[in-house]
Amino acid sequence: MFELRTERLTFRPGVASDVEAIHAIVSNWEVVKNLGSWPYPADLAYTINRIVGRLDIDKGIAGTVRAGDEIIGGMGIVEGDLGYAFGPSAWGKGYATEISRRLVSYVMHCYDWPQLTAEAYADNPASARVLEKIGFEEIGIALVPCAARGCEVDARKFVLTRERWDALRNTSR
Repeated sequence: MFELRTERLTFRPGVASDVEAIHAIVSNWEVVKNLGSWPYPADLAYTINRIVGRLDIDKGIAGTVRAGDEIIGGMGIVEGDLGYAFGPSAWGKGYATEISRRLVSYVMHCYDWPQLTAEAYADNPASARVLEKIGFEEIGIALVPCAARGCEVDARKFVLTRERWDALRNTSR
């Protein structure tokens, strides 16, 4: 099975046995209030489709993140847009930054997208810090839908161009 690894984490496509752990994460209001499309309360059918639904590889990659044997979150880059969700036990440990950096590197090598995009709700500064740490630059604010909140929410919009990613990689060597 395909995997991406860092020193502490493993990313791989989701499988049926991951559903229970991911469903528990997206059943937590503190998590799901910061996600665009996930409903609240969590819907098991929706979780199953997102975790084990077959994503066309031409559109991107998505999966689960593990620290050891524990599933701590999920993430993906689909059609050039980065998204992630981590359970509270993973917050504040640098996991999102670590595995996002690895996934971005993989995608930049395997896809010819000129840029990647991401959003972080204005009331979620920790997510914005993750994006900034891996090289994304803020380009503005927009109202975006949040299924869990049932409304549109102010979101900070971010972009990471291929040129910026190349430059950051070359300066860190």
